[in-house]
Amino acid sequence: MKTLRQTDDGAEHTYDISLDSSGDFAFSEGVRAYANIIADTVRTLEGEMQLNVDRGIPYQRTIWTSVSELGIWEIYVRDAVNNLPFVIAIDNMDVIVDGKHLSYTLLVRTDEGAVEVSGSI
Repeated sequence: MKTLRQTDDGAEHTYDISLDSSGDFAFSEGVRAYANIIADTVRTLEGEMQLNVDRGIPYQRTIWTSVSELGIWEIYVRDAVNNLPFVIAIDNMDVIVDGKHLSYTLLVRTDEGAVEVSGSI
């Protein structure tokens, strides 16, 4: 597996496409590529994908309107990640809500090994 590498240094443009030292697109391979794809899957909003508006996580219907729907959001995240072709299982999912800030960590077992993916919303 190979995909475009994303910046993940916490800078203003986190999750933008990375460039290598030559100024060309940088690529991730193996488990790191899987981590990028999983992170993108969790960040994809329902209706955001123009060619398949039924895909994505329904943030508006779950956690943006009421934290009480957090369990439903978790089900959508698990379903989206488990449907990726290289995912074997989600071994652990931790979600922390602090006021209006939600952070998550997923430990995902893939066909190339385990990968940890963290993010915040």
